[in-house]
Amino acid sequence: MDLNVYNTIIKLIPGTRKTIIPEKSEKYAPQIEISGNRIFSGSVWSVICYIYEIIDTSTYYAYIKFLNGEKAPEILREGLDFYLCEGPNRVASCQIIEISNVSINM
Repeated sequence: MDLNVYNTIIKLIPGTRKTIIPEKSEKYAPQIEISGNRIFSGSVWSVICYIYEIIDTSTYYAYIKFLNGEKAPEILREGLDFYLCEGPNRVASCQIIEISNVSINM
């Protein structure tokens, strides 16, 4: 079991991506933005997204965890709304549904 894995719903922001978010074993690690902030504990943080169910072309269920989980700030929690960002652009709005007990091997 990985520590700090979260079950999340991801909704793409229309017009921001030319392709769908990579799913299952494909790696996707965008930056995270919470309440307008992208810098936490002095750094920008990325999350690994593991899409496990496609609801439609713009909505997904995914497990997420910080890319560098051992040093990550403790800022994620159930019910949190946040954005996924690619470079300077927001590409998806997200909400954490629950803490998960799955293991993500990416």
